[in-house]
Amino acid sequence: EDEDGFSSLLLPVTNQLISEPVSEFATESVGGCDFGATVSALMHHAPVLRHCHVANALCRAAAPQAVLLIESMASNCPSAVPALLRGCIDAYTIAMRDDTKAHTAITNTAKASVRKLAGLSYRESVRVQSVLQQSKVMLDVQLELALEHDPIIAACICNSYFSQCVTNATTDELFEEKPLLFSKCFTCFNNALRDSRRITGRSIVLLRALSFLSLVGGTWKRKHDLLKPTLMLDACKELVALCDATFNKLSDASSEKPPKSENDVLFCHLLCACLSLHARAIVSLEDGSSTKETIDKCLIRVFDVPSISLQSDVVLSKFACLLKANRGNEVRHVALEALTKKSVSYIRDKAVDEGFLETSRSICSSPNLDSIIERGITDAAAMVDSSALIQYVNIEGSYNELERFVRSILDDASKCRIAIRSDDVCDIIKSCITAVKMNQGSTIPFVLPVQLQALSLKIDWRKGESRLSQPALESKYLLRLLYGLYFYVEEPTSPFVIDPRDLPLKESLELADTLVYDVAVFKSELACLIEQVAPEVSSQISMSPIDDTALALGVEPSSPQSRRRAQCERLSDVIREVRRDMMRDTSGSIAEKSFVLASLELSLSDLIVTAARALLGSPTMPLPFMTYSGLCRDPLVLFKAPLQVWRNSGLRRIALYTLSCLLQANRSIVVSTAFTEEVASELLVCRDTLVVKCLITAAIGGGTGKDSLSPFTDSTLIAMVRGMVAKNVGLIAQLAKEGRNEAIMDWLIQFVPESMQDAESLAALLSERSSLTCAEKLEVAAASLSIAIVHGGQNESLAKALAYASLSRLVSSFFLVVGPVGVPVNALDDEGGKDLTETCRNAAFRILGALQNVRARRTGLQNECGISLQKLANLCKSESMLAGVSGPAANMRKKLLKDIYDAAVKAANAMGTSIKL
Repeated sequence: EDEDGFSSLLLPVTNQLISEPVSEFATESVGGCDFGATVSALMHHAPVLRHCHVANALCRAAAPQAVLLIESMASNCPSAVPALLRGCIDAYTIAMRDDTKAHTAITNTAKASVRKLAGLSYRESVRVQSVLQQSKVMLDVQLELALEHDPIIAACICNSYFSQCVTNATTDELFEEKPLLFSKCFTCFNNALRDSRRITGRSIVLLRALSFLSLVGGTWKRKHDLLKPTLMLDACKELVALCDATFNKLSDASSEKPPKSENDVLFCHLLCACLSLHARAIVSLEDGSSTKETIDKCLIRVFDVPSISLQSDVVLSKFACLLKANRGNEVRHVALEALTKKSVSYIRDKAVDEGFLETSRSICSSPNLDSIIERGITDAAAMVDSSALIQYVNIEGSYNELERFVRSILDDASKCRIAIRSDDVCDIIKSCITAVKMNQGSTIPFVLPVQLQALSLKIDWRKGESRLSQPALESKYLLRLLYGLYFYVEEPTSPFVIDPRDLPLKESLELADTLVYDVAVFKSELACLIEQVAPEVSSQISMSPIDDTALALGVEPSSPQSRRRAQCERLSDVIREVRRDMMRDTSGSIAEKSFVLASLELSLSDLIVTAARALLGSPTMPLPFMTYSGLCRDPLVLFKAPLQVWRNSGLRRIALYTLSCLLQANRSIVVSTAFTEEVASELLVCRDTLVVKCLITAAIGGGTGKDSLSPFTDSTLIAMVRGMVAKNVGLIAQLAKEGRNEAIMDWLIQFVPESMQDAESLAALLSERSSLTCAEKLEVAAASLSIAIVHGGQNESLAKALAYASLSRLVSSFFLVVGPVGVPVNALDDEGGKDLTETCRNAAFRILGALQNVRARRTGLQNECGISLQKLANLCKSESMLAGVSGPAANMRKKLLKDIYDAAVKAANAMGTSIKL
């Protein structure tokens, strides 16, 4: 507001359209602005903003003059065409979501309006078609517009539409409702194909569209098909002309056929189009007509095309094999898979099946049909694409042919090098095993375990630049391994199956990565099989790479097998030498270094077996015989190693790595062989409980006199125990339930914070429903309270509940702790003769000692502990004042009560509380 209180009429128009400078030829108005330029600018832009809403409203109203009004607005303001088009599309989209009676009227109005907009000019037609295609609406209008200015775009739209129909297993509704559009598309594509003979890419798109129109478009009807016989006859003649012009000049019988050719896709689509047209024409034609004879000759002419590549031979052989076997109903399925390059579901149709069966009878008259089939099932063709061979075996039952082919590959390293790159090599090997099993019922594989192990010894498993690359031999080993794994999955009970864990599975996966050619499909299948038969391989620990120049073994053996044997002997000798003279290498660094270096040279299975034999065998006696598979099934055999192995840091780390790998493999075996998951879980908990006890026993030492052993701390051992406790809920509870493991429980409480995850299991052991005796519950209470105090900060509420259960057990067991009144000796024994009173006393004093570690900041736990200490002190005072009791037994009892009371007072003082008398 100004000084007089009135609002200003001037608006802040800086950088706005209305602030355009004044023209020297314009009439100036108030404020010095060129008002004419401003109005012209607003009239140019404002209609664009309004036309979208107007077009949307007119289409949704479905008024008789709506189409004319939209066309008039577009003619008067060309810049408003995009907005008008958007309004029509929005109205059409809204109407398609509604199933009311107004649906048809709105969509028809929107389509008619869009056609009028496209009819303004060729430029607008192209733009409208592009916008509709991007919006994925009005497919029929898209095709109409595309057919007028570019048949290739129309063919691409058809291909996308039919691919979606085939993939989703839906019928064609578009052309069924618009038969004229169907005929127009077919005629346009056929004419465009005549003009595109010399352009392979355009011909492929058009042939694919013709194939889809013939196979999926509309409904096949006898004598009343949407496609007239004359149209199909013209198309067949055009296909023959294209075939003669393209392939006759390319084929050369004297030259060697290439595996693949740039014209393979063109030939495949040409074959699909010819077959689909012939089958559809047969349905609509009468028997004995001249048109039928002409179409038959066209089909036979295409099948007689000279070979252009092995890939084309395979495609032609697949169709010829189906037609010869009178499986015409499967030809459509194979053709659709070739067109979509996807696996499609088979939809049966009586008219379609009849058409392809008639095609089968027509092509059977060709004298070259057998030779055509044989061209696609030769070894050379099967190395490129084995689908024709597999199909031929399934139809003709020639399992010997498939067996012969697979044998020829697996026995020839050069063929293996080629076959491993094929995407369907896995399918053909699997099909061979299944086919031979169904035909012969044989359980004897081509590749025996001994043969596969002997071949693995020839592979150089080293990790480094000095590794000897043998692509052909490595490919042969990998394919034979794949065959062995497939056979293991198919026939697990056969006496001739391989034991997967006796082979270097992890190194085999790494070996597939080192091949210079792409084997992604093979490696993916191999990884899936290994995950199925040996899941632990994916999580096995790998050694860090080290400079492999340190692997010199004097004069290096020439063959990988000799080098492997020498490395195993060297590692074994070093470990045994350290065991013979511990003073020579007190830290075990020499043995540990040799083990790490050997891991770069040996496979994991060889490394584990060599280390286990050296650790378990006598330093002066021959090494025991062991296998990797046997160690995986019984990893606890490593604890038979002398205690000196676990006391030496280098040997201990070797043993821990070996034990870790074997435990992973054993877990997979237990899970796969147990009847239920619950059984497997219980077995694994029991196994890990024993492992943890053995490892901690080695770590805490013990003994007296000359045999005493000092405790040691090992981060690797601690990490392994923590991992096992974290994986197995209930392991700590199992150890606590066994009792008499004070040293082991103290070690766990000190180094394993994961023990807190067993709080609920420990609380369940302390409940009244537990099957433990009172003395055993008191021992569990001692361990539980220590865990709650030391590691309860992770979950304070859970720690408080566990502490309450433990202290309640102490208070309720008070009379077991002090023993019976008037008896001069401890008269309570368990079944084994152990003094229960002494056991309860030790547990009680362990609880009172643990209470001294409660800090004042943990208020809730401190209050709970203070209440229990007060109850315990009151019990001590009331018992010490019993009258009529005298003698040594009374003195011992009073002394015990005093010790308990003093311990309770000491704990209360440590917590910052006091006991009231």
